[in-house]
Amino acid sequence: MNLLILDVLRQSKSPMTVRTIFDAIIQHKGLDAESIDNSKAIQKSIDKRLRSFEKDNTVEKLGVEDSTGANQWSVH
Repeated sequence: MNLLILDVLRQSKSPMTVRTIFDAIIQHKGLDAESIDNSKAIQKSIDKRLRSFEKDNTVEKLGVEDSTGANQWSVH
């Protein structure tokens, strides 16, 4: 999953939230987000990995998205 997170961020032209990263990964795998039972757990895992990548200076948190209050992330 780590590589997928970074690949999705690298391909994005703008910062992404955990939810948009999750949606992009699900779409990449050809799955339906509504059919995934543990989507919240997966999103928490993505958030945890992003925070780890931030400590390694691989990604950066760019603030929050106005409409949802979610953190936005980008690759360095």
